[in-house]
Amino acid sequence: MTPVPEKANMDASFDVSKGDWVRDSLVPWIPFSDDPMTIGSIIPTGFESYVLIRHFGEGDYQGALGPTTLGTLLGVLSSFTNTPDHCVYAMWEGFGWGNPGVPFTPLSRSRFKRFVREFRLRYGSNPRSRTRIPSTPDPDLHTLPSGIFNAELFTLPYRNYLLAEGPLMEALKVGHVRMGSFHPQSPNLIWPNDRNWILATEIDLDVTLVGGSQELIEVILASDSLTAERFFITDSVESLRVVN
Repeated sequence: MTPVPEKANMDASFDVSKGDWVRDSLVPWIPFSDDPMTIGSIIPTGFESYVLIRHFGEGDYQGALGPTTLGTLLGVLSSFTNTPDHCVYAMWEGFGWGNPGVPFTPLSRSRFKRFVREFRLRYGSNPRSRTRIPSTPDPDLHTLPSGIFNAELFTLPYRNYLLAEGPLMEALKVGHVRMGSFHPQSPNLIWPNDRNWILATEIDLDVTLVGGSQELIEVILASDSLTAERFFITDSVESLRVVN
């Protein structure tokens, strides 16, 4: 079996209330309603400015940033927080942590509606319901901290997440073994303790969203290593699927 790189220097978070501010800042959305789902349903409202990063870099794919793009972005973000050594990470439970079998395959666009329906059936209509992963994956098959699979899951509507805390750059070490090889897996949500910004990567999209100060967003837009563009949280989620 392929050896797993060193564990990420993170601690499992047993206080899921650390993420309540994220849930409380999202725009409510009801599946199958006549109102379109807006980007504010994915990333918290209330930040001065917003930017998206297209997954065009080496190793990027639907639902995740590769190490190169993620490293570049984290390098920028680290300069815009007073707590770079104290950040919170949320990793979607469904990536198959500790499962050496078939790799996770993102959903195609044609299956988006069915995907929403299935998650609604799976998690119910109560976004505050919290569950636990019933078993503990093999620790040799992932780089997540000890005890994280026994902790309460952090939930957002139709998503359950593993929650961890640690230095910002440790996000580059997160990953797991699939089909005999190690695969980096960028966290789906990252925010520093001072909440100066937030990074959000929705598993069904080819973009990563960042909310923060106007100055931060300008620096990201000016980076030659990132394919970035502004957006408004009132924009439809479907607009994220169109490359301008």
